[in-house]
Amino acid sequence: MKLWTFLPFLFWLLVLNLAVGSECGAPRRTGRSKRDLVRVRDASNSFQGACATRLPRGKRSLPGMDRRLLRQHHRSSQPAESSPSRGKAVYFTGKRDQLRLKPSTEIPRGNFTLEMWIKPEGGQRSPAVIAGSERAGQQGPTLFLFHENRPSQEGNHQSEQGNRDPRFFFSMKTDRARKATIITANQRYLPNQWTHLSVTYSGHQMKLFVNGAQVAVSREQVGEIFSPLTKKCKVLLIGGNALNHNYRGYLEYLNLWKTARTHKEIAADMKSRIWEQMDDLPELIHHENFQKIANKWVNVKDGGYPWAEESCVSGGMLDTTLEPPVCGQTICDNVEVITNYNKFWSFRKHKVVRYQVVNVYDDEQQRPTVTKQQIDLQHQHLVTAFSKHNITWELSVLNIRNSSLRNRLILANCDISKIGDENCDPECNHTLTGFDGGDCKRQWYMRYSKKSGNGVCDMECNVEPHNYDGGDCCNPNITDVTKTCFNPMSHLRAYLDVKELKSILKLDGSTHLNIFFANSSDEDLAGMATWPWDKEARTHLGGIVLNPSFYGTFGHTHTMIHEIGHSLGLYHVFRGISEIESCNDPCLETEPSLETGDLCADTNPTPKFKHCRDPEPGNDTCGRSRFSNTPFDNFMSYAEVGSACDRCMEGGVLMQYAFNASSPKPCAPSGNWSPRQAEGKGPAQVCQTKVFDLSEGVSQYAWFPCGDPAQQQSLMRSTYWLKAYFAHPMVAAAVIIHLAADGTSFMDQSQKSITVQLVDTKDQTHDLGFQVLSCRNNPLVIPVIHDLSLPFYRTKAITIAFSSAYVAISGVALRSFQNFDPITISSCQNDEIYSPTGQSCVHYSCEATECQEPLIKNADLDCVSRDFFNGDQCTLTCHRGYVLQLHRDDDIIKSQSTSTVTMTCTDGNWNKEVTCEPVDCGIPDKYHVYPAAFHCPEGTTFGKKCWFQCKDPAQLRGTNNTLACMEDALWSFPEALCELMCLAPPPVPNAILQTSRCRANGHKVGSFCKYKCKPGYHIPGLSKTAIKRAFKTQCTEDGSWQEGACVPVTCDPPSAVFHGLYQCSNGFNFNSACRINCNEGGNKTVSYLVQLDSCSLILDLQGSWVCTLE
Repeated sequence: MKLWTFLPFLFWLLVLNLAVGSECGAPRRTGRSKRDLVRVRDASNSFQGACATRLPRGKRSLPGMDRRLLRQHHRSSQPAESSPSRGKAVYFTGKRDQLRLKPSTEIPRGNFTLEMWIKPEGGQRSPAVIAGSERAGQQGPTLFLFHENRPSQEGNHQSEQGNRDPRFFFSMKTDRARKATIITANQRYLPNQWTHLSVTYSGHQMKLFVNGAQVAVSREQVGEIFSPLTKKCKVLLIGGNALNHNYRGYLEYLNLWKTARTHKEIAADMKSRIWEQMDDLPELIHHENFQKIANKWVNVKDGGYPWAEESCVSGGMLDTTLEPPVCGQTICDNVEVITNYNKFWSFRKHKVVRYQVVNVYDDEQQRPTVTKQQIDLQHQHLVTAFSKHNITWELSVLNIRNSSLRNRLILANCDISKIGDENCDPECNHTLTGFDGGDCKRQWYMRYSKKSGNGVCDMECNVEPHNYDGGDCCNPNITDVTKTCFNPMSHLRAYLDVKELKSILKLDGSTHLNIFFANSSDEDLAGMATWPWDKEARTHLGGIVLNPSFYGTFGHTHTMIHEIGHSLGLYHVFRGISEIESCNDPCLETEPSLETGDLCADTNPTPKFKHCRDPEPGNDTCGRSRFSNTPFDNFMSYAEVGSACDRCMEGGVLMQYAFNASSPKPCAPSGNWSPRQAEGKGPAQVCQTKVFDLSEGVSQYAWFPCGDPAQQQSLMRSTYWLKAYFAHPMVAAAVIIHLAADGTSFMDQSQKSITVQLVDTKDQTHDLGFQVLSCRNNPLVIPVIHDLSLPFYRTKAITIAFSSAYVAISGVALRSFQNFDPITISSCQNDEIYSPTGQSCVHYSCEATECQEPLIKNADLDCVSRDFFNGDQCTLTCHRGYVLQLHRDDDIIKSQSTSTVTMTCTDGNWNKEVTCEPVDCGIPDKYHVYPAAFHCPEGTTFGKKCWFQCKDPAQLRGTNNTLACMEDALWSFPEALCELMCLAPPPVPNAILQTSRCRANGHKVGSFCKYKCKPGYHIPGLSKTAIKRAFKTQCTEDGSWQEGACVPVTCDPPSAVFHGLYQCSNGFNFNSACRINCNEGGNKTVSYLVQLDSCSLILDLQGSWVCTLE
């Protein structure tokens, strides 16, 4: 069925999606059997009175109960009167009792708010219009009911069957927009329940509120809703529309405002004493309490007025059961709950939370997963973080002696069934899984190998195609299976997943928050938490899983706090920006809110960003260019987790530690090693000398090349390096390397060295030479000397090559200066000048160092100087209606989403070539003026005009037939319309035109003309018992008339016994004469004449045969 959302005059629409197929259309709900029993019990105790059909205050009604108790409603031809003390609720039967507001009330063109109370019944046809605006049968502001899964943008619906997912919808389309926007409520509606609905439009944002909660928002529609030319044509209807998409249920206390009311105001409206007389508010266009319906409303043609009865909403019938908001999960996310928690100090009394660290040792209680120092340091940071919230953490440590568990790799996020499935799964790609069972090695394997099953673990055959060396590598009598058994089907395999670990330990999750440790091949995965509403939360499968490298180590103490936040129900601060499905997601956060985004009103919206600063423009795909005062220092951000950032020290010195690191390959046996140990600020550990095995203890907080000491000579011929990256590329003044071991050993006490190279933003390397290592010189500070004859480069990474397997690094830092001192600047030569922007000494020449004044049309320039010296900057902002375009050397033009750019004068030329080009509105179409042909000789860009010519038989109404391309890339409202008119209807054969005015031309769309068939003719398609001669044709939207026809009256053939005995003059048509020869015996033949005039429509017999003697 076509719905009117495709029409050009639709501008807003709210719908309730109703289910079909059940007795009352109520959606099936699970898990609330006790509550339903309470409802039945309370319903049986309801009291009689003005609201005898409702339940006591504060109780939910049972779906379908109120309608069974209500008296029979009848449609009235006259409006019911009411006492002036209170308003009334009107009950719409869904059978042509919709109402139209008298034209004295003007529908708003711009901002508006529509709010009302409704109590819809179930089992309605979809769509059902609650309230709406129309223009000559075309839809405008409207309030609906649907029962499909979701109405389409074009408005196509199945009215009878569909996905039974009844919801509220709000659809809107301005006259300038090409298509409608539809936003959807977060959950199904409850039939026979009073619900407060509100929709708002602010000129750039449309919102839907259900019971005071914002459940949907969109920014797709902008500007005024309809043209001033059509404002007098707009009418407001309630209870249905002209297409008889009618609503069944109650409606009361309707308010129409000419402003977009705020969330707070809507909540206040819902809770106010709504039956009292509204004050004389200038923003309130219409307030309706239905006391005197006929004074303000008109019933539709051939329809009646809805039934009116005393209001009962004021009796506290709002559903008081607390529910989570659309973006929340539990009642703890409810705004009323959290607001009262923050308001009353007694709710925030001191709390103690128990947590348990699960530390796995070997059987001799050696080699703990985490050290006591790590546990103590992490606990200290945890207590400090929560102390201001009056929360104390009680620590207990569970030491598990189990060499089988300790010697195995615990995988954090790998599904073991994926190992060896012929697909490389990055989360399972680890040395102790045989690189995902060989799937990630990307090499060709022979179908048959002689080494397979030869009693020796051949690692080249230890892959799934060779059945993991025929089982040799999982045989404990042949090899160390904790390092070689990769077969996921073997119980001796070298790895477990987290679920297996938890199932083996079977630790109760109802008394403690359990902290487990596991590794991940994904270096960005620092931890995982179980949400408190998950069913596993209080079982042995709940708790938190952390990478031990991110636990209790300097620079990574925030990871556990971050994951505990998730276990307490906290989301990421960027949830409302970077973790949404689309720009129409109801959880999209535009301002700090308790109902959208991260559900916290003290954190500004922010995209996912790992650096310790506000993100640069362009980090959001939903149109917002800048984010300011972002909560990057919040524990629930990724800034501290992803990059250990330090602030500038005194004197403008920036000391930043590496936020990411990489190395050629991970440690093979232990699984504890990760380049992450080189990230962040190094711990205050003593630098070790004469180290024999770095894997004992040092691996928890430091990085080392991870070579086998027995293969030292092979290691020396190998390339082992570490590459550390920095969040802020800067001109380096010095490199600082924190040592955990200087490379000396008992066998070789000679000093070791490293080679350091800087990597700039252009991926060029700069060698800092060999550096001799010693714990007596720790940390190692390497100054960076710049060649002032060359431009300064910005360092983004450091590469360190090692000459010993015993060197261990706990941190890498880059020192930079905010401003260079006068000595550095004075080092420029006489013909050079220091450029603070380019950070280099540049050649100075009166002829070459000045740039030409940028002459860019359609833009404003803001320059630091009007001299345009080398290094000067100008900020360019395109005028409204123009888009910024950057021109590259290869003639590629790239349009920018923002309209501002900064240009720098460098060596006499501006570093960017930009233009401001006008926006393009495209060719106008039927959504602007219909039916019309458009002509745009000037083009379709900003400021250009197109003119239109009405297509026959439409006629121009108005004088200005031009449209202008506006600054928002949409065409202006038309100041003239093409009104479709029909010429005089064509003659219908065998029919007489009965309406005299129809003999002339100029009939509006929707006009009717009446015809009557001549005697002996009737309307086709009807049965013999329902034959009619009169019919109507209507002027349609394409300027043509509906077809009509008159067909001859015909009789059925005579009985079969007369077959071959008669002859008819004109078949069995009207006025045909049939002669029958009847043999009465002997040789006597008598002729009879049958006259078929009895088939005429005006005769009673209607086609029966009448025999008369000739």
